[in-house]
Amino acid sequence: EELHNVTALQNYSPFIFLGGHRRNETSTPTPLMVYDFDDDKLLTLKQAKELCSHFKSLVVTTRNHLVEKKGKTSERFRVLIPLDEAPPKEMYKRVYLTLAEMLGFKDAIDTQCTDLARYYFGNAKQEVFYSSSEKIITLKEIEAFITEQPNEQPNSMYTRGLKIKKAFLDNKLSCQNCKNV
Repeated sequence: EELHNVTALQNYSPFIFLGGHRRNETSTPTPLMVYDFDDDKLLTLKQAKELCSHFKSLVVTTRNHLVEKKGKTSERFRVLIPLDEAPPKEMYKRVYLTLAEMLGFKDAIDTQCTDLARYYFGNAKQEVFYSSSEKIITLKEIEAFITEQPNEQPNSMYTRGLKIKKAFLDNKLSCQNCKNV
């Protein structure tokens, strides 16, 4: 089934819940990252589509896209990114935030959506944008940017330079930028 049909017709989650109970303790990550964006002053739909055009991704608008909420009308959308494998549960949040930073939109994501029991409402009227790229981001590429110290911030794409970001998007990272590759 095409992913946009799932996001249109049902509530969905990037987790499997054991025993049918949606809780952090019963969740298992899948190889899908879902990012929620609610403020087009931080990232527009057009910018998101451009940032995600270099790898396999799906961008869909939410049911609150361009709807006034709390006195504010904004583009509201999600970016879904398949990975080559699911991150380990204990590493999920670090992988999730590191990938967002690598792609340049960490400061724009809805940080309420990082828990292991998150699910999203479908939107039958969604706008759908698939990238034309077949490149799948690998867990090893993301892990290469995670620091060794658990309390440190991931190595920022900004501090490591735009050259690395371009190399990542072009799938041309050399082993000197990777760990355990």
